[in-house]
Amino acid sequence: MPLKGCLSWPLHILNSLIDLNSYYKCLTLATDIVKLKLEHMWVDYDREADVLYLSFRKPQRATKTIETDDDILIRKDGNKIVGITILNASSR
Repeated sequence: MPLKGCLSWPLHILNSLIDLNSYYKCLTLATDIVKLKLEHMWVDYDREADVLYLSFRKPQRATKTIETDDDILIRKDGNKIVGITILNASSR
């Protein structure tokens, strides 16, 4: 079942896919993401490595990576952020 239009699905179907708390977190995140001045965004998740990749340009061609204290890598090309890598994504 595709997720397109999932906000209009009956609540019992959504509950069978994800718990309600995760649904609201996803909805909040999606609302914040659309406020960013991005033309495109690609999202990839590696379940085995538990890493979430957000790319704002394909290919990223980052020239610099900044590692934060909370296992987040910010990928930059010059002054522009071209991607974000979130390590241990499922434990957040």
